[in-house]
Amino acid sequence: MKKREIVYNQNISIYVLQLENDSYYIGQSINVERRVEEHRQGQGASFTQLNPVRDLIEVFVTETKKLIEAEVYEDFFVMKYIEQHGAEKVKGGTFLQSSKKRESRFRFYKNLFLEAKECKNPPKAFFEKVSGIRGQGSIKQIYQ
Repeated sequence: MKKREIVYNQNISIYVLQLENDSYYIGQSINVERRVEEHRQGQGASFTQLNPVRDLIEVFVTETKKLIEAEVYEDFFVMKYIEQHGAEKVKGGTFLQSSKKRESRFRFYKNLFLEAKECKNPPKAFFEKVSGIRGQGSIKQIYQ
């Protein structure tokens, strides 16, 4: 089975870590507490190995058990934080490539979401759910 075809037995959560150098890492897990501890012990992503975890600042429980769907939520959070802090300060999701590729992907997603707004049945509830977390509405601003 390919990684993206994985279906877990519980909903996947998206988490946001603030790192020592004022950078941010966005990840996903069905057990956020365990995964954050792995990051703290140097067993997480290479970005968190190079930049130790300062704090867990946000957790969002998705409504999906499918890895491929959770990756979309994860990318939304990455976009939200890139918009607020810049691509150099944010890693995670499918944005783990070079900063030039991250900026390009961010522009692509932003344009895609703006186009979705023009559709008769845009996924508005999804955008509102993701953007309304803890009063940080950057994705909502993209959508409006």
